[in-house]
Amino acid sequence: MIMLFIIMLYVKLQRNFPGETLLQFYLKGKVGKWFAKLFGCVLAFYFIINIALVARIMEISVDMFLLDRTPATILVGVFLLTTSYAVSKGVQGIVHINLMYTKFFTYCHLHFFYF
Repeated sequence: MIMLFIIMLYVKLQRNFPGETLLQFYLKGKVGKWFAKLFGCVLAFYFIINIALVARIMEISVDMFLLDRTPATILVGVFLLTTSYAVSKGVQGIVHINLMYTKFFTYCHLHFFYF
């Protein structure tokens, strides 16, 4: 229920102030720059912790089932570099990664399973 209220509030803000983010709204509002900077830092900290947790869980599951002798830093580094590239390039980057991996996996599949 709390998340529903927050989403309704954010939608109402977007209707009244189109094209502005929540931090831009806080900067122009009565709460001032200090609250916007504090809120931005809290959001950044939350997302960094969330990325670390998701990367670690993903590394544990890939390490457990697929790549048991690969170091954890290599696995997490590959995950983060791939997602960073996809996010920075948008849809075009995701298509390029898909094309790269499709060729690689097709080659591996044909080479290891049929020869």
